[in-house]
Amino acid sequence: MKTSTLVLDLHKAALRTRTGTGLVTLIAIVSVTVSSTIAFLVAGGTWMFYQRSQRPEDFPALHEAMGVPADSGTMNIWVVLAFFACAFLVPTIFSLTAQAAILGASGREKRLATLRLIGLSSGDITRMTMLETAVQAIIGIVLGGLISVLLTPVFSNLTFQFVPVNTTEIILPWWGYLTVALVVFGLAIGASIAGMQRVRVEPLGVSRKEMPPAVKYRGVIIFVIFTIFTLVMVYQADLESSFAFLSLTAVVVFFNIMLINWLVPFLLQVLYRLLSIAPGTSHFVASQRIVADAKTTWRRSASMAFFGVIAGYLVVSPIVKDSMSELMAADPGIHAIFSDITAGSLLTLCFGFVLSSMAIFLGLSSQIFEQAHLTRSLHLMGVRRSFYFRTQLFETLGPIIIVSLIGFVFGALLGMVMLTGAMTDVNYIARFLLAGAFLVVGWLFTIIAISAVEPLRKRTLTIGRDNA
Repeated sequence: MKTSTLVLDLHKAALRTRTGTGLVTLIAIVSVTVSSTIAFLVAGGTWMFYQRSQRPEDFPALHEAMGVPADSGTMNIWVVLAFFACAFLVPTIFSLTAQAAILGASGREKRLATLRLIGLSSGDITRMTMLETAVQAIIGIVLGGLISVLLTPVFSNLTFQFVPVNTTEIILPWWGYLTVALVVFGLAIGASIAGMQRVRVEPLGVSRKEMPPAVKYRGVIIFVIFTIFTLVMVYQADLESSFAFLSLTAVVVFFNIMLINWLVPFLLQVLYRLLSIAPGTSHFVASQRIVADAKTTWRRSASMAFFGVIAGYLVVSPIVKDSMSELMAADPGIHAIFSDITAGSLLTLCFGFVLSSMAIFLGLSSQIFEQAHLTRSLHLMGVRRSFYFRTQLFETLGPIIIVSLIGFVFGALLGMVMLTGAMTDVNYIARFLLAGAFLVVGWLFTIIAISAVEPLRKRTLTIGRDNA
């Protein structure tokens, strides 16, 4: 029997018998829809800046404010920043779709185990998952494209480069929508394969097959050295630098941010080994889980570290009124750039927080399915549901707060190095509080995601009680 025929027959049987796997499919489609909607919108913004850079003569106010001729290529700065925002969102979308694949395997544990029992190989299971993911991705991408078009009028209230956004500017050409759709589709398929590599499907069920990797301190040393190099590059960059040097600096900053992957797992492992001695059962269980597998904890919270960098950079935004904002206002060109960076950063944070919370929700949902038997056993022994919620808060929200604060400090440091000449009479408290408030919004999204899985845990306990 063909894989496509088998997948179709299994879905028909699931709908006919109402086994509940439809909820897993719905969650996966919603996650791809959200991802593709944001991808289309961000790509539309990038397309807008590229189009504007091709006709600089239509923006005399910007060039007059910056004191440069129209053919100077200054508008390419906005294009680089837009691509920078796209680069921030790609890992989050990949993580989200990978979590959806793992959730699909965990949520259909009995079905997949039965298929292995009757003779299907692990390769057959992976191909089935890829086919299911492909169908879900196509549905989600189509819905995401339609939703992104419907949302374009909302962005007409924004102003970039002294010119209000025209709705038609962020509508992609047909090949643009096709390109973004193919990228999201490729990410979904690649993430499903990567996600299935993390689990083992056997006749007895679905389990994680990767051993917790060792965390080494050498990554910390490399990160510190590269960070010093990055700060030197940022200090030397200014508006009069060449486009090539600014692009190189942006690439160096991006790779420095990526190197946080080597720093934070080590810090989390050391910190939570120390915090595990604090009183509290929920806290102790969460700390031991993090110490045992710090890289998985980091993988779950990594996107918030990157968005923490963006929030930290907002410390130098012109929102707060002090000597720094007055210095920016005195130079219309600098004020235009930093005002647009602030608006773009806030949009990136909004999109990023939505994607991150969705990824956290999918990861926790998958964890509930994987630990269903343990949860039911503990529940029968008298463990209350509030214990699981408190443990999840410590295990998920705690590391997210820590890693986002690390990113926040790094981003604030980058911003301050760029504006070392404006560090007199600066209202640091107001600036850090305002930028930190944006970070707190991301934490609230995380709490919502953790709370959203509680009905699923209740349903799991109810099914276990009914089967007992």
